[in-house]
Amino acid sequence: MSPHDPQNAIFNVHLAAAHYHMGRYAEAASFGRKAIHQRFGLPNAHRIYAASLAQAGQIEEARAELAQLQELHPENSIAWVEQNIPLTPGPMAKLLEGLRKAGMQ
Repeated sequence: MSPHDPQNAIFNVHLAAAHYHMGRYAEAASFGRKAIHQRFGLPNAHRIYAASLAQAGQIEEARAELAQLQELHPENSIAWVEQNIPLTPGPMAKLLEGLRKAGMQ
């Protein structure tokens, strides 16, 4: 895979999500941050990064990231995530937990 491939950001979002759902929040945050650097404005990257930071106890950083996401995509909310992100109930609950800790309503 080329280091310049624009799909790398999506790959890193998926790695972040895998680490997140395994409870490895620092690793998830690292991959989320990498995805954002590769493609700023990718909503899934900002969401998983904010949730990972919150679950890792980095609440201020998580809230700052969530504010960035809300600026880029104001439609994001707990209800929006529940309706538009295709996750099964267990992973959805875990994602929402992190997003709520970050301050998403």
